[in-house]
Amino acid sequence: MDDMQDLRQEFEGLLAECSGQIHVAAVRMAGNTGDADDLAQDACLRAWRFFDKFIRGTNFRAWLFKILKNTNINRNQTRGRIPYMDDKGLSEVESDGGAPDSRICDLLDDQIITAMDEISEERKNAIKTVYIDGNSYEEAVDILGISPNALRISLFRGRNELRKKLRDYAIKNYGYGMKK
Repeated sequence: MDDMQDLRQEFEGLLAECSGQIHVAAVRMAGNTGDADDLAQDACLRAWRFFDKFIRGTNFRAWLFKILKNTNINRNQTRGRIPYMDDKGLSEVESDGGAPDSRICDLLDDQIITAMDEISEERKNAIKTVYIDGNSYEEAVDILGISPNALRISLFRGRNELRKKLRDYAIKNYGYGMKK
């Protein structure tokens, strides 16, 4: 019985360290807080169910994010949801056309959203995973399932594309690139 209690305490400790980030990612994936709560709970239950498969010493957060991502994919397939690009990146929207509930909508200008829409899915996912979700390169490699070199290339090219697309916007709105 003590082994099970120790295992549970270990799991709860690891989960507590990243639960906030998991919830933010779930909100981004689900599009609203109600579905996000369900998604995060399902992912945590799956993680607990398969915790014996988790390799100690590896990145728990990346492992949990991968479970969250796969749980979201499975849920969307059974619910008939379709991809939708909004200011948070690739989200899901009900196939009846309803827009997702978003608290972040006003934070990004249309020009930034449009620029993100125009870059490749691979580069967009890399930028979102590292710069928006705040994952380290090592975590992003695990989450995206790509090599470290592919991640660096995607980030480099994605940043350069966004820099070109948003140059005039940055000068006009924030004074970047102007001499003082």
